[in-house]
Amino acid sequence: RQFEKGLRASQYPISEVHGYQLAYLMEPDSVPLQRFWLDRLRREIEERRPFAVLGSKYRGDNWYDFFRGLAIPLINHINGNAVYNISHVLTNLMVSQLEIEAEQMYNFIPFDLRMAQMWTE
Repeated sequence: RQFEKGLRASQYPISEVHGYQLAYLMEPDSVPLQRFWLDRLRREIEERRPFAVLGSKYRGDNWYDFFRGLAIPLINHINGNAVYNISHVLTNLMVSQLEIEAEQMYNFIPFDLRMAQMWTE
């Protein structure tokens, strides 16, 4: 998947560039609503360290009619817009598991939901 490959590419040195500790994923359909949102995110990163994944739960209203029937991992999953600490052991364990599952049925589950399933397990 593109998610795992992107995090791995950020993790390891490429040519003269050293690997990074954090990767921010912003889904293409996301639109920041606040001015200086990136400055606010930087402050929150510094305040919340150490973390494996820093993000928020889905807050849309598409699920309200059937929320009580949803599985716990779906309710608690962090949407794909998040900061991933690619130097954190837990993040690396989950990405490694996603890589192992690349040829399995789990690969059909969106990465953010699959990670929530792993956290719940």
